[in-house]
Amino acid sequence: MKQSSKEGYNLGSNITRAEMAKIAVNVGKISPTECTGKIFSDVTIELGDLCGYIEAAANAGIINGTAQKFRPADFITRAESLKMLLSTAGIVPSLEDQ
Repeated sequence: MKQSSKEGYNLGSNITRAEMAKIAVNVGKISPTECTGKIFSDVTIELGDLCGYIEAAANAGIINGTAQKFRPADFITRAESLKMLLSTAGIVPSLEDQ
């Protein structure tokens, strides 16, 4: 996250799915990859460094790398962000959780 003003971070603002992927990769101490643009049809080099973070998250199993699109510019939901962070921590739901 970047500081958006001299007052500080916009902690009450929405974040995108791409930004959350970057946060999850950083929390998990995973190195971003070189962007290939081959994992998701809508994740390309035009996203800048976010592409490498999204692809690293997909390679690490934090996000589903088998989907055709990632929707990087969409705002992330609380459920999606929680799933990313739990996946980063290695916590996956079991059948007992359902």
